[in-house]
Amino acid sequence: MSAVHLLGYGVSSASLESCSHDMLAWILRGSHCKAASFFNPHSYAVAKSDQRFASALRASEWLLPDGVGVALACGAIARRPVARITGSDLFFRLNEDMNHVGGLRVFFIGSTPQVLGTICDKYSRQYPKIQIVGCHAPPFESDMSEQAFAACLQAISHAAPDVVYVGMTAPKQEVWIARAGLAMPAKVALGIGAVFDYYAGRRSRASALTRAFGLEWLVRLAADPLRMWRRTLVSAPLFVRDVLWERHEPHG
Repeated sequence: MSAVHLLGYGVSSASLESCSHDMLAWILRGSHCKAASFFNPHSYAVAKSDQRFASALRASEWLLPDGVGVALACGAIARRPVARITGSDLFFRLNEDMNHVGGLRVFFIGSTPQVLGTICDKYSRQYPKIQIVGCHAPPFESDMSEQAFAACLQAISHAAPDVVYVGMTAPKQEVWIARAGLAMPAKVALGIGAVFDYYAGRRSRASALTRAFGLEWLVRLAADPLRMWRRTLVSAPLFVRDVLWERHEPHG
């Protein structure tokens, strides 16, 4: 999978279709669990002061450009257009590809029992050739306890899925996936955070036109300013500053 070196991270420069096909190939023939994570200006800013998160992002087999700024920066380095890939984009594309193959098994972990119930009901109707083998809602803890962690692994190990969808929000989900690592019988674990709420209908995504113009961040800021202001007013400028610094830093 082609990647671009950006601010110390290897960010995928492949298309959505290529990423999904690459993951599906590993799901069908892989020997151990690999992680898929998403890289945006806020995750970069958080990882600057969270070494566990930074390590988890760097350990991801697929680190995808979730953010217009990241995609533009990757495109400038690669000298060709690089498309933004969101968690929702990959979720739907990968599920379509897996449903076409049929016989694969998925597990959902995160959120609440109510949200998971809605997800499983909708998913089973939308992707009838994929088997949901389990779901688990761990307790809401800033740092997961050993007991909760063991319960998650036990549930997944008993279900033996091919794919684990993790919706705990960043950085918790990425750190959890990196920690669980080879202990999971799955082939791919994806940290997709807010996709759980979008898919369950608890939140609404911006329109396709808004997303096409790269303005989804503005819609999210207006809808949830208390949560999104730091991402927009702190993380984004920090990311731009560091990208410009890296691009103009003398080498050799």
